[in-house]
Amino acid sequence: MTIEEIINNFTIDGEFIWGIDTVMQSLRPNCLYSLEVSNGEFKINQWENNQWSDTTQCFIDPPTSREIYDEYLRQKTISEVLKYFKQG
Repeated sequence: MTIEEIINNFTIDGEFIWGIDTVMQSLRPNCLYSLEVSNGEFKINQWENNQWSDTTQCFIDPPTSREIYDEYLRQKTISEVLKYFKQG
């Protein structure tokens, strides 16, 4: 997702809400998963790898630990920037 899409999709009542769920939604929308974090590594325990888009089923791999970490940092940065601008 672009930064604008992330802000639009994860802003509720004027507040940007982010976390592991928004990270996963941004990386692999509508996929089902279970994951754990240990020593800074994200490990996906369960993955439903089929995603329905209109009437086409597409199979996608789960994101890597690095992809999850990078998106987590990106959304954290977005949150910090939005808080900074909101403070005026």
